[in-house]
Amino acid sequence: MRRRLTLTVLAVTAMVSVAFLIPLGLAVKVVAADRALSLGDQESRSLASVLASETSVFALQRVVAQFNDGGDGRKAAVILPNGQRLGGKIEVPASELELARRGRAFSAASGGETRIWVPVRLSTGVVVGVVTVPNRLTQQGVWRAWLVLAGVGIAVIILAMVLADQLGRSVVRSIADLDHATQRLKAGDLDARVEPAGPPEIENMGRAVNSLAERIIELLKLEREEAADLSHRLRTPLAQLQLEADTLEHDPDRQRMGTAVRDLTQSVNSVIFELRKGRTPRQAEESDLTASVRERVAFWSVLAEEQDRQWTLTVPPIPVPVPISGGDLDAAVDALLENVLAHTPEGTSFRVAVEVSASGVALTVEDDGPGLPQGPVTERGRSGAGSTGLGLDIVRRTAEAAQGNLSIEQAESGGMRAVVRFGPIKLSG
Repeated sequence: MRRRLTLTVLAVTAMVSVAFLIPLGLAVKVVAADRALSLGDQESRSLASVLASETSVFALQRVVAQFNDGGDGRKAAVILPNGQRLGGKIEVPASELELARRGRAFSAASGGETRIWVPVRLSTGVVVGVVTVPNRLTQQGVWRAWLVLAGVGIAVIILAMVLADQLGRSVVRSIADLDHATQRLKAGDLDARVEPAGPPEIENMGRAVNSLAERIIELLKLEREEAADLSHRLRTPLAQLQLEADTLEHDPDRQRMGTAVRDLTQSVNSVIFELRKGRTPRQAEESDLTASVRERVAFWSVLAEEQDRQWTLTVPPIPVPVPISGGDLDAAVDALLENVLAHTPEGTSFRVAVEVSASGVALTVEDDGPGLPQGPVTERGRSGAGSTGLGLDIVRRTAEAAQGNLSIEQAESGGMRAVVRFGPIKLSG
């Protein structure tokens, strides 16, 4: 944009300068020629007045000599009725001399000069005076004036380009600042703001972006508060469920139900805490994928045994750190296991494995169920089995937060295989 603006101003200024300077240059040439010829005409008139009042040949020779002593290139001569010539040696066409002897005053140009003829009638005949003006005098100072005009034109163009460049720089800087702020907002930095500057349109756009950021913060805050309030309402039924669990007479059942309720209560409290934190930047966290998978598989194994499912777990014997908080990692593993237990028939086997390679870490959950459901199973809010459709989307977002991805494939047994890749890691020990 800056370059385009500069080139546009250059083109417009150049056209205006040419349209102004060319006629002015031609006018300078005409004025110079008129000035030189005017001086020659004045000399011819002076010569005519002398011819009319002086009849002595000696006196005429002295006057003509004085005219020729000017040194600027003009020459004067007098031709007497008897054909005698006084003054400078001037070659004149015979036709012009004959016309002047008839008493006609005129000027003619040829041979690189302009001749001004002035006839004076005396009692003895017609005395003809002629003054020559070289063409170089008619162009004297023209080239100098043209160079000055060209310099002025170039200076105007350069000045216009400098001003256009400064204007373009201010506009481009304002647009660049606006683009930088919008890119930060796009990346999730809601603290990004624009310092309104530049043309009025850009300033208004900057203020609109700032207002938009404030509005986004207000909407997110309202959404967090509503979600936190909804989560907070779950505490009452959880408390009632805890009371019901405490009334169970069978100790193993009471202990199992109490543990499950406490885990659920802790999860709800974590949700409320995360929502209340607002936009506070999270610190980089790491969690042990091996430990998380073992713990969550052990938790869901109770339900798997009740549903008469066969399952296998394959994990490395060493810790496998991944750049995800423990809560987020557990939630992702729970979503994968719950997807198998809730959406495959009872008795369906499944396998869980953690594999480490040079390209990264892969968590695989594979079942022998009926296979992939219809539609985009990882799209948020979409489900082919009547659920909320959030589970696999949570897994996908968790993987992407760890510079990885989620892929849903068909297993060799015909069931579904979910593979979560977490990206390169650094193993310790």
